[in-house]
Amino acid sequence: MLEKCDGICSLALTLREAASLIQAAQERGRPYNVVMMDPAISRDPARSLSRLLARCNREIFPIILVKPADRARLPEYLANGFGAYLVSPVRRASLIRVISERKTDLTDGQEQKPPHNGLLKPGETLHRRKVLLAEDNEINAMLVRAVLERAGQDVTIVGDGRAALRAYRAAHSEGRSFELVLMDLHMPVMDGTDAIRAIRKFENRHAGPRSTILTLTADEQASARRESGEAGADGYLTKPLEPSALVEILRSSQTIPSAS
Repeated sequence: MLEKCDGICSLALTLREAASLIQAAQERGRPYNVVMMDPAISRDPARSLSRLLARCNREIFPIILVKPADRARLPEYLANGFGAYLVSPVRRASLIRVISERKTDLTDGQEQKPPHNGLLKPGETLHRRKVLLAEDNEINAMLVRAVLERAGQDVTIVGDGRAALRAYRAAHSEGRSFELVLMDLHMPVMDGTDAIRAIRKFENRHAGPRSTILTLTADEQASARRESGEAGADGYLTKPLEPSALVEILRSSQTIPSAS
């Protein structure tokens, strides 16, 4: 289900195998963002989770997979390290929402607060910006939106370059221009570079503040970064996105990597 949404997944049949996969992913510099555990894999899921998390060198979000008959144990799981749960059989919409928003889906409407996410310093409040996110990959879009919203930002998501241009024009006409635009380079209908070029032309024809535009790009796309810089991008963020890098951008207009 995740792979159909372009997620990258690994399956471990034992806790030993899970530990090995986590270690190998970290050595490759591509650590896991999420770990999902079937409680049947261990006599003590909370203790096993603690051991797995101890091997992680960065934050990882733990989700417990439960059967409908096991809902009574949810408070125990959530009080002992798990940040959310999914009920088997897992629905696609629930999967995407829980991973992206990091919320539990309690049937009584209550919501468990996740542990301190580490994105912001204790008591820190960032300037609330109006942000346009153009990303056609649903999983990537949800994850980036989750980081932005946890940092207190006002986020609008579109799935292609033409939709990004329409949203940008509409926001300008309403007198609430986007302060920050995050633009994936490869999208259907109109790609990111053409959308950036069109947004800059629109800005030149209409009075108003100039938005900061950052491209979302992969390491190997140096030529694409240069082209987007020539089109008017102010910089880039490398995918897969590191949440702390995005938060640093929000903290200050400095630290924006040059698109050239």
